[in-house]
Amino acid sequence: MALLNGRWERELQEQISLLSAGSAESSEQPEHLGTGLTRIGLLHLSDEVLILILRQLDPVSLLRVGSTCRTMFRICSCSSLWTPHFQASFGVPFAAATCSVSAKDGFRLIFMWRTLYKSLHFNRSLQEKLFAEIPFPPDKYWIQWLVLEETVPLPPVRLAFGEIETLWGIQTDLLERKEQETADEGTLTLEWSELHRRALQQHGSLAVVFQHVLNQHEPSDHRELEDLFYQYRRHRFHWFFSYWLFRQPAPLDRQLRTIYLQWRPHSRRKVSSWGSALCDVRYLASLHQVTADYWRGRLACGDEAAGIQTVENYFSMCKSLVAWILGRGWGGLKRKKVYEDTLRGVYRLLRREMLDSLVERDRFWQVAKMQMCRVCTLAETAINYVNWKMIETLPYYKRPARGLCERPADPGTLALPALWAAAVHGGSEGHGPAVCPRQSGLLRCPGGWRAASPPWLVNLGAGVRQAHGIPRRQLEVTFIQLFDLIFYIVSFTMLGFF
Repeated sequence: MALLNGRWERELQEQISLLSAGSAESSEQPEHLGTGLTRIGLLHLSDEVLILILRQLDPVSLLRVGSTCRTMFRICSCSSLWTPHFQASFGVPFAAATCSVSAKDGFRLIFMWRTLYKSLHFNRSLQEKLFAEIPFPPDKYWIQWLVLEETVPLPPVRLAFGEIETLWGIQTDLLERKEQETADEGTLTLEWSELHRRALQQHGSLAVVFQHVLNQHEPSDHRELEDLFYQYRRHRFHWFFSYWLFRQPAPLDRQLRTIYLQWRPHSRRKVSSWGSALCDVRYLASLHQVTADYWRGRLACGDEAAGIQTVENYFSMCKSLVAWILGRGWGGLKRKKVYEDTLRGVYRLLRREMLDSLVERDRFWQVAKMQMCRVCTLAETAINYVNWKMIETLPYYKRPARGLCERPADPGTLALPALWAAAVHGGSEGHGPAVCPRQSGLLRCPGGWRAASPPWLVNLGAGVRQAHGIPRRQLEVTFIQLFDLIFYIVSFTMLGFF
């Protein structure tokens, strides 16, 4: 089946979910908004001319135009407009002359069914409809839709000859004599694929099978199908994410859980119910920025399949990153810090790309290696964890690069703020844009770059400077040294050295 691609198909799902079952209930607006005016608009054209214009539109635009007023709804429901879309979307021609259902309604019904059937592996609501009666076949309404599918994940169906003839259109006299002899009390047990093959032989082509199914469904009530489609549109990201997270094979499931929770602050109480009915899946999705975006339907322009593939590629990169970090002779604190900062940088650099399209695993790993190199360079420059922690609290460490100053004349003056900007935002040491010390929150001191004073300390220093005439730079350095002394005294006291 040549289904619509990408964003177009998702917009079509949204429009179809809002469309009623072939009625004009959503089109009760006046036909002519400007009756009595001399202005000539689109509605003053003849129906033939409008149809020629509307043939240039795709199904999404056609549904949107049809929802404007009753006149456009009537014209946009013309079978000559939907017959080409039916063939382009499902790969079979639509026989409008012999089918009792209009081309628009047939397109809508088959599109909803095919979309739901593709989600069968994670759609619990549809699974209940199809698998609830096992070993008996499902309800006849759903059997009539399953006639269209060549592969059905159900056990062999046991039906009477009359039901087979009605559902698949297969004449009983065409069944093999051996099967009739082995049949028990007028019933026959066959595989679904075999029934589909026999239906193709009986009708001659897949297009006639589609026509037969639509004719059988003409008197049916499709509210149940519409409700399932509406639920799918509303919860498809939640269902797909839960299926991906909890339905992995046993070895992969343990591995994914380990990588998913590696060095992530989480509640043990909520994680203890992993995979059970009481598990808080929303909480698990919030542990990572990538999964939180997928939970809200933001990845890959709202494509659930491409979005979950991006999530899978992301955690495949995380697996390689964890293996590389654990192979270093670092302490636990540094391992966690490098891992978190690297993932934060990867998300910042690829966030816009993930929102627009599928991101492959190689792309994630390439960016992760670059970010990890920069984070390690920053760690070596900070010398110890205390300085590293102080750098993390700076504004430039928590937001994208903004307000960068021009590059200094002397590349050697590129100090820690610019180094961080290069480490996180893609520049390289001595070649990226420098950062103004005032904007970065750092201060040039005799011993190197240090964190600038807090606002309350700056205000206090301004008053002392005005009263005694002390140079501002000297006063700030003195206050920073005093502030560091207090910090170390408090830290050592808490550790029990004093």
